[in-house]
Amino acid sequence: MDNFPVLTDHILIFIYGIVIPFFSGVKGRENFDEIVFTENLRRRFYLANSAFLGVAAGVILLTWWLYSRPFEALGFRLPVAGVKFKWAIIIGIVLGIAYIFDLIYSIRKAKSDPEAAAEADAGTPFLPHHVRELPAYIILSISAGIFEEIMYRG
Repeated sequence: MDNFPVLTDHILIFIYGIVIPFFSGVKGRENFDEIVFTENLRRRFYLANSAFLGVAAGVILLTWWLYSRPFEALGFRLPVAGVKFKWAIIIGIVLGIAYIFDLIYSIRKAKSDPEAAAEADAGTPFLPHHVRELPAYIILSISAGIFEEIMYRG
């Protein structure tokens, strides 16, 4: 590609790779101990992070489109529908379902053992505590995998 990298790419790397992580780390650390993660706040946290990642990946895709770069270089191409591809899809679905069941099991176990729940909450208060939070959490999990990959490759 003749038009890669350009000044725009360097600016995006500076913003996404240095500025945002720095300020997020500094401000996040200051406020993290004061935040009380309620069910509603956790859902908003998941959806806001998903939206941020979507916008950041959208800027990358827009940059690639404006510079007429091939999206195949970002990994956007149709997979070859062979036996390996089918098994990869099946394994991915099975692992995804197993992860959801593990989340549900952990949530229910935490409800039955308040002491273990308090200990887990102290280390990771932003993880889901109720089954009602799972849809937003799953959206974050999927969007993080896709959008972070676009940001990394772009």
